[in-house]
Amino acid sequence: MSWALINDGAGQWTGSDFHAAARELSLGVNSVCTAEVDEEVRAAWCRKWVEPLQLRLTREGQAAIAAGEEWIDGAGPILVRLTPRAGPPEHPSVQPE
Repeated sequence: MSWALINDGAGQWTGSDFHAAARELSLGVNSVCTAEVDEEVRAAWCRKWVEPLQLRLTREGQAAIAAGEEWIDGAGPILVRLTPRAGPPEHPSVQPE
């Protein structure tokens, strides 16, 4: 998962637990915002943008990844991107002579 807070910061997380990814998104956005906004504003951002993104990440995002597709979504100044894990490279079959 990659996420970006427009003009403020970005982060990445790797794993297969979508609920952990949602928590990591919240922690990452909060860590960027801590120095810039007070607790009341952070709480409002969480309700308005982070929580809806977390819900969509664990539903639509997880479904897209299960289908082998990329998922991109955003809310307010936050953009999130999920990409399927790259599998092993495909090897051509060896044909008997």
